[in-house]
Amino acid sequence: MGRLRYWPIVVLTVATFAVVAVQFAADRLTREPPNYSEVEDGLWLGGSVAEPPPGTRAVLNLCEAEDPYRTEADRWEPIRDAVPAPGLDWLRAQVGGNEKGTFNDPRTDR
Repeated sequence: MGRLRYWPIVVLTVATFAVVAVQFAADRLTREPPNYSEVEDGLWLGGSVAEPPPGTRAVLNLCEAEDPYRTEADRWEPIRDAVPAPGLDWLRAQVGGNEKGTFNDPRTDR
């Protein structure tokens, strides 16, 4: 008689674990792959993401929408998605455009 008293708790516990396992599996199976690729050691190229790749310290965002995150150094410089594309001089100015020749600091640069 004592064992029958606990069967609703056991059933509820098993059902809870089953629901969590199904939710976890569904999330893993339907998750989109990252929208970026490593093109060179430590250099990433990609589209709009909710967060940058792990370890990212600097971001140059060329998208029309501002990034929802901040890094040690980031710059938002939207460009048109059409020809002509900005040249190398423009790119050099974006990544080394301050007096120190380093990536622009977002705290002083917006």
